Amino acid sequence: MAFLSDDALQDAQAAWRRLDVSLLSGARPWKEFFEVFKPSSGDLEKRMSTNLLHYKTNYAQIALGVVVLGFLAKPSALLGLALAAATACGLLTAPVSRRFIVIGGARIPINNTSRALAATASAIVVLVLFRVLLWLALISCLALLLPLAHMALRPRTLAAKYNAATDEVRSLWGSGTGARDPEDPEAGTVATSASPGGDGLTARRGRGNSM
Repeated sequence: MAFLSDDALQDAQAAWRRLDVSLLSGARPWKEFFEVFKPSSGDLEKRMSTNLLHYKTNYAQIALGVVVLGFLAKPSALLGLALAAATACGLLTAPVSRRFIVIGGARIPINNTSRALAATASAIVVLVLFRVLLWLALISCLALLLPLAHMALRPRTLAAKYNAATDEVRSLWGSGTGARDPEDPEAGTVATSASPGGDGLTARRGRGNSM
């Protein structure tokens, strides 16, 4: 049984190529990234979504750095993770000749669900035996929480607001209306206009200070 179909494999390769390009280009200057932090005085959801769009490459690099440093600090975690992955893949792809197994008098069918549960349980057992399960959980939490903390504490810059508004303009291009959130007056107004040929787009940035 093939673990990944040809289409799924091609999609994974395309996603990896896009991720590789995004990690190497598009990062904002780190001086700007760490410039100022303060609690949100407005809509936290808008701040976090705007910062995610503006600093997404920086967040990806931070998460990757945390993972690399975690494996360098404890190399056995990488070995345990590799063995756990190999065990899980082996259970998922190994051919079976029987359709049922009997455990304690219970007849359990061998299907995709049971194989997935067995693979997950086996991977966890391997990580526990290598004593790296908690370490991997700590690395994952840090890789997630550090970007989330920055999203919540970094005030939105005018450039970040403009980039978010530009994305909204693209989503509203078909309607031909201006993009502005009436509940977010500091985000500014973006007005759109199309050239006579229908292939031009003009975006005007409104005034606004960092929140």
